[in-house]
Amino acid sequence: MRIQNNVKIILPFSSFIGAWLLVLFLYALNASDILVYDTITTIGITLLILTPFTLGYLFTSTFRSIIKKSHLIKHTRQGVLEDNKKAVAQRVSFMTYLFIIILAVEIAVEGYIPLITMLLGKSISQFDFGISSVHGFLLALGAINITASYYVYLKYKEKKFLFFVFLYFTVFALLVTRKMMVISIIQMFFVYICLRGKPPAKKIYLFAILAIIGIVTFGVVGDIRTGREAFISLAHPNFEYPDWLPSGFMWVYIYITTPLLNLTNAIYTTTTHTYDLQFACSMLPGVIRESIGCSNAGIGFDNDYQISGAFNIATGYISLFTSWGVAGIVIFSTLHGSAALAFFSRVRPTIKNILSYSVFMQTTMLLIFSNGFFNLNIVTQFLILAFCFRRCTNLKLST
Repeated sequence: MRIQNNVKIILPFSSFIGAWLLVLFLYALNASDILVYDTITTIGITLLILTPFTLGYLFTSTFRSIIKKSHLIKHTRQGVLEDNKKAVAQRVSFMTYLFIIILAVEIAVEGYIPLITMLLGKSISQFDFGISSVHGFLLALGAINITASYYVYLKYKEKKFLFFVFLYFTVFALLVTRKMMVISIIQMFFVYICLRGKPPAKKIYLFAILAIIGIVTFGVVGDIRTGREAFISLAHPNFEYPDWLPSGFMWVYIYITTPLLNLTNAIYTTTTHTYDLQFACSMLPGVIRESIGCSNAGIGFDNDYQISGAFNIATGYISLFTSWGVAGIVIFSTLHGSAALAFFSRVRPTIKNILSYSVFMQTTMLLIFSNGFFNLNIVTQFLILAFCFRRCTNLKLST
């Protein structure tokens, strides 16, 4: 197989802007009575995020161009880094076996598997499963492993690693963790783009079908946790929801639109801020978090900014806002835009770089829901990549 010396990436600017425009479009449909703020108001809040991101991105791009034109940086490209197939396969396999061992230990300690126990009719919470701090590492390991396995399968056509992909999705389903499923799917999508470029029409249709299946599955898992009728009553659709339509479609709609709704409500109703580093508490393990007085704000279902008690998400910017107000959002968005441009100017065709790109892009896209840049599960993925894929490449002279 021909070794690929470049990567085809989707620019973070267009992806980020496009994702937020999609949120605004869905919000404008006004399919739920929960959406109490008008579309014009939410456009203003969205611009509060997108404008500084754009300025940071453009400033860094302009600065980088000036530096290049002034010849202050000399580029000497004598060779390129390429993956060592054997080293990559061995490390991904080892990480998978480690994942299985940790999972087996957790199941032995807890004495049950969340999804199976729920199907048996017992009232449990999947959030209570697992060993404290260890379970978070397990989820991070699983997310990066499934992405790495998919990378190896695409690049080397090793079917063993495609089996690993299905194994991880099965485990995530058994643990009732839809979040990790979504994170993994998005990361796999960006890996595909890097290695294969824009998919042909047939695969676009396949992806669309898989997306619909994913939405249906999303709803089925949600129905197991909450119940179809209970969720429909919580979502307050302002139309007669058809019996034949899977609840997953309403699940997706509500989960995409209510974060912007709650952030808007927070900005219009909050009058005081903590002016501290509470927004970074989620980067710490639970034990440390409790010992230093982190309040865990935004984790429960009783936050002041919530329009509905059932939906507690207020985008990845809510903790920044509660700590530092609008200034916190603006400063973070500016730095995010600058980091996005700087980060992607250094992407190289190796598993470490491509997987880092996929994690960064996934985190950027999911800022609609939560801030992975301050989340231990996401930060751990970067740490695993840095540690497990060291010295995993060969330097080949360019011709």
